[in-house]
Amino acid sequence: MFILLAANLTLILPTIQSRCQILKFLPLSKDEISLELKQSGVDPEKSRLLAFFNSGDLENAAEIDWQELEAKRSAMLSILDRLLRQSAVEDILLDLYDRSRSRDSFITYFREMVNLISVLLRDIMVLMVDGESTVLINSDYKEKLMELAALTNMDKVFYLIRKMEYLLRDIQRNLNARVLVLEFINSYATEAGHSAQEARPV
Repeated sequence: MFILLAANLTLILPTIQSRCQILKFLPLSKDEISLELKQSGVDPEKSRLLAFFNSGDLENAAEIDWQELEAKRSAMLSILDRLLRQSAVEDILLDLYDRSRSRDSFITYFREMVNLISVLLRDIMVLMVDGESTVLINSDYKEKLMELAALTNMDKVFYLIRKMEYLLRDIQRNLNARVLVLEFINSYATEAGHSAQEARPV
């Protein structure tokens, strides 16, 4: 008896698949991971965030450095603040250009940046709908997110979330790093009146 493991079934030849009994295992839910972390003694709020910012793997969640994650979230909140206010954007641009010299490390950083900012934008949109919502992901940043929500509008936030989705797709396509940087920066310079339908793949 052979046990074959594959994250992608298409990697297994059809002739082999036809001779196998296929069992599919789903990753743990975020709630399950959070519960396991809490039962192991992790603070409830930290457990919730660690569970959210991982790929559905309990071991990975347990190994995430909380201080490193918190530093990244704080840095992305600061960047989002500057982008929405259009303040010191040149510094962000120069930093990204500098990082783009090393493509592999830049792609890792940029993907993480887009992911974290997308989640912050999602929370801003939630607060626009219900300022007392209890479903925020970054609930510890609620006061600051409310402040940022006052700087923009629903159409603009929805536009930006869609643009972040396109940027994540373009990262996978290995587009030129500087093209990605300019798309990212220009998204926030776009007039707030733009609707979500104006966000188009590049």
